[in-house]
Amino acid sequence: MFQRIYKLLYLIYVKLRLYNFKSLKLFKNFSKTFIYRFIKVDESLKINMEEKIDQRYKLLYPKEITNLESKFLEGFKNLYENESCIIIGNGPSLNFADLSKIDIPTFAVNSFFIKSQETGFYPTFYTLEDKHVVADNIEDIKNYNVENKFIPSLYRELLGDIKNNYYYYLDLSFYKNKPIQFSDNISKSIFAGQTVTYVNMQLAYYMGFKTVYLIGMDFNYIKPEGTLVNGNTWTSQGDDPNHFSKDYFGKGKKYHDPQLHKVQIAYEKAKEFYESNGRKIINLTHGGKLEVFPRDSFENNFK
Repeated sequence: MFQRIYKLLYLIYVKLRLYNFKSLKLFKNFSKTFIYRFIKVDESLKINMEEKIDQRYKLLYPKEITNLESKFLEGFKNLYENESCIIIGNGPSLNFADLSKIDIPTFAVNSFFIKSQETGFYPTFYTLEDKHVVADNIEDIKNYNVENKFIPSLYRELLGDIKNNYYYYLDLSFYKNKPIQFSDNISKSIFAGQTVTYVNMQLAYYMGFKTVYLIGMDFNYIKPEGTLVNGNTWTSQGDDPNHFSKDYFGKGKKYHDPQLHKVQIAYEKAKEFYESNGRKIINLTHGGKLEVFPRDSFENNFK
């Protein structure tokens, strides 16, 4: 009896995966409730069955995106063909840019919501990649009131259904020592490149932007004294000198070793991909050490 019920629940699971992830998650919760309320078996068997449901759920709840989610992303294809945009970095130099002068679409990332709280400026698009940023800022991410959010599907269980969010499939092959790749179809996948900025470069390309400006890209990291290091994970023990706010990665926050040599590889790939297709990326950052892209000034372009 016990095994027959389990198999029945599992078959329903498989069918629901073909529909959507929200239904799948609801059914997981229903299954557990059903076990505890209506199945008259030993308590240890109930726990065992619950564990099996969790295991199956993880198998059936993959990091890919649904067909429907892919269709939503397809809606952005060439939506801004031949237009210009700004990808905003979060370096200290961002404080030199008057964001109120910006009159074109913008991409922002990670804890930019701090800057929004300070200035009232909200980006057109908001993007995440790093697991530490997500884990440390779940409520801020959920409550950030922007028009469009792009979040890797691997964080679906952490964040759930979020207003104005588009889950995308993040290909992590670069982190497994595979050659860097650039996606021209975000409805299938976006490739990781050691920085969420690389995600935004792929998003902007798919949306059809011909000119991409960069601001706040200092490309310069100082490891603060006392930082706790565990492999590639750094844990802050004080103020953050590497971003526009000292609280960005304030005490107790975790983040990854920036590994700028790998970021440079990604930027060089993006530059090559853009320029080979008649597009360009221009660095408007005030100072900083990013020299992969041609430079201009923010003030020359936004007055």
